[in-house]
Amino acid sequence: MVWLSVDIDEGKKAEERPRLVAQLQAILNVLPAYTWYAAPSGALTFVNKRTADYLGLPKDHPLRFGIDVGAQWDNWVPLLHPDDQEESRKYWSNCLRTGEAVEHSYRVRSAQGDYRWFLTRSEPLRASDGTLLLWIGATLDIEELKRAEQALRESESNLRQDIDTVPGLLWSIGPDGELTQINQGVLDYSGMRFEDHLGYYKFHHPDDLSDALNAFSHAMQTGTSYQALSRLRRANGEYRWHQVRAQPLRDREGRIVQWYGLSVDIEERKQAEDRLRRSEAYLAEAQRLSHTVSFGWTPSTGELHRSDETFRILEYDPSIKPTIERVLQRIHPDDRAMMRQFLDETSRGEKDFDVAHRLLMPDGSVKHVQVVARAIDNEPGEIEFVGAVMDVTAAKEADQALRESEQRFRDYAHTASDWYWETDRDHKFTRVTDYDRLRDLGFQPVSRIGLTRWDYATDVESEPEKWELHRSMLEARQPFRDFVYPAARSDGSLVFYKTSGKPIYDAKGAFLGYRGTGADVTATVRAEAALQESQAKFRDYAESASDWLWEIGPDYKFTLLTENAFGSNAADRIGTVCWDDALDLATEPEKWRLLWATLDSRKPFRDFVYCSMGGGGSPMYHAYPVNAFTL
Repeated sequence: MVWLSVDIDEGKKAEERPRLVAQLQAILNVLPAYTWYAAPSGALTFVNKRTADYLGLPKDHPLRFGIDVGAQWDNWVPLLHPDDQEESRKYWSNCLRTGEAVEHSYRVRSAQGDYRWFLTRSEPLRASDGTLLLWIGATLDIEELKRAEQALRESESNLRQDIDTVPGLLWSIGPDGELTQINQGVLDYSGMRFEDHLGYYKFHHPDDLSDALNAFSHAMQTGTSYQALSRLRRANGEYRWHQVRAQPLRDREGRIVQWYGLSVDIEERKQAEDRLRRSEAYLAEAQRLSHTVSFGWTPSTGELHRSDETFRILEYDPSIKPTIERVLQRIHPDDRAMMRQFLDETSRGEKDFDVAHRLLMPDGSVKHVQVVARAIDNEPGEIEFVGAVMDVTAAKEADQALRESEQRFRDYAHTASDWYWETDRDHKFTRVTDYDRLRDLGFQPVSRIGLTRWDYATDVESEPEKWELHRSMLEARQPFRDFVYPAARSDGSLVFYKTSGKPIYDAKGAFLGYRGTGADVTATVRAEAALQESQAKFRDYAESASDWLWEIGPDYKFTLLTENAFGSNAADRIGTVCWDDALDLATEPEKWRLLWATLDSRKPFRDFVYCSMGGGGSPMYHAYPVNAFTL
């Protein structure tokens, strides 16, 4: 940090000014920043070498030497991005009017014609009598910070969309047991608003509620994971089995700050005894912006100048004077030798340095810092270092968390029974998860990239209404579920896919495409078709046969009769037993007792003949061959 104090009387102002300006220019040229000064009128008069090189100024340009050419107060504004110029004029005009320091950010054009974001701070330099001599400014390149902020916003938006696309019910509960967040899946499933879910257990099945409450109460009291099976009511009143898991999130002190839970629909698995695997989706924590320390160090004297931020990063009491040895005490043991070597080399003036290392705090926590230093010649034989230290712990932790989150998502995608896809604004595939199971099915994901699903579906012409409805939903940006269509495998055979998707948007709300899941349902479709074909054949046979067919239940009452049974009005006999209408029950009791004994023994019988009243009101004789079977 550089301080200038000016005490010049009227008679010496003109005499001392050149020396002051030369000294100021020398200081600004060695600072590791983009520095400059302007005349009291506001006109930019001098920029240091780093700034001049960035702007691409000629070697003889007046700004390199601090030559006042009588420029206008806003002569530097054309160097800015057109969208930033008007606002910058306003801030600079206000600064000149009030005479107070100001801070502002804008984009500056480089020598190559591109723009980068900078943060500048302007300070008035005054004589001892208060006369404004110059405006001095320091400008920092914050392009990477701006990009990181934009990337964070996009990451949060993508994460929200990913969470809402997860085929499960995601929710979080505070340490007090109050619901704090649910994903779109919960709202869609229950048909209720978020406010209605504040009594979260309202849509548990009554028979499961007590066990669910006891299990979760135990988890909250012990801080252990929660897992249960519960039936949850959906919007249409149907209860479906769900596997419910919850995990506590703790702060660094081990206190639970949130519970995150996932409820997965396992109704089909419960009914068919199949295992249905669902993986939890993970929430990412937001990054915290880094803080910067500026310092000056004179190796020959050990004198260390620093900004107040030093105490926060090193966690020293502000009353303690920082020294190089105290700084080394905070450096992680594994990095200490490296940093001593850097300090030894720099103290001899051998090189500048830009190095990253870790700090080990008294509580055992670790911080990551980036240190940049540059040597400047102060006096003959004396070297001083000016530099900056940036706490990049938040960025390191966020980067590590992002890699772990991506790895977890990849693990989920490779183990899930479904596969995942993404399309662009034109509904063409841009991504399809690719693993051995899909290739074994004959589906080559790469071959679908750049195609819409109707480009390769085989029923577009035969079922135009279905595809017209599907495409209209896509154009309306509506989510869709369980859309089934056929396609050809690589060997030419037919395969059926069932897919669901949801529109995705960027941080500004612009439509990007769709993201969703797909599954091979060929076996299911073929089984349904075979069943329908079998039923049709049975109906054709029954309606064309001269005999008629029947079935009875364990109570011997008719459960099925073909239309030609009993001559007519067969439906009226459903729910009756054959002897209800028998005309020879009293005249031939032995025959009927033998029939009942045979039925009770579950044995087959053949050619049992009896007389009953036909559907037309006339007596009819019937012969029954039968086989008993058990369901």
